[in-house]
Amino acid sequence: MSTRPDRRSAVRWTIVGALAAGAVSLAGCGGSNLYSYVAPAAVVTADFTASGHDGVAVAQAQIDQLNTQEKPGYVAVALQNPANPGTFQSSQHFGTQGNPSAMAVGALTAGTVDLVVA
Repeated sequence: MSTRPDRRSAVRWTIVGALAAGAVSLAGCGGSNLYSYVAPAAVVTADFTASGHDGVAVAQAQIDQLNTQEKPGYVAVALQNPANPGTFQSSQHFGTQGNPSAMAVGALTAGTVDLVVA
């Protein structure tokens, strides 16, 4: 029995961490200070392009106590490079109305993978 860590899951956590960490920018923290940052709210993996390789989608909520108007969040999707599995392309951002809090993957139409964001 091997005790070697699963490299595939480590790669997934690495890209999720990179997507989340690249968006965090704290203007203040703790006490009564106001702050603004982007926080990951949900993560799903699926073969979005039918390439045989899972991509990663991260729902990002924008928390901004510095402004009175809520900023809309977005979903960042990073697809795997089919020619080099385990590496990912740059993420694409898709705007949402309000801040996303949950995601699900399913086949709402036959033969496709659909991403539902709430």
